[in-house]
Amino acid sequence: MKTLYQHPITDIRAVTQLLGVETNTATYLINDLVKYGVLEEMTGKRRNRIFLFKEYLMIFRRVD
Repeated sequence: MKTLYQHPITDIRAVTQLLGVETNTATYLINDLVKYGVLEEMTGKRRNRIFLFKEYLMIFRRVD
């Protein structure tokens, strides 16, 4: 979870490298985090998807 705070915008390739796991493992992990509302997929694509740790990023949102 600490890795999400360091990389709040991520993709499957980055998770694979950061955690030292296989692509399938990273995919299952990300899918679970999306399922539980931790991450949000932002591209709407089936490939080359990018995921946001939106709740964390909202802390830094600029409010005028």
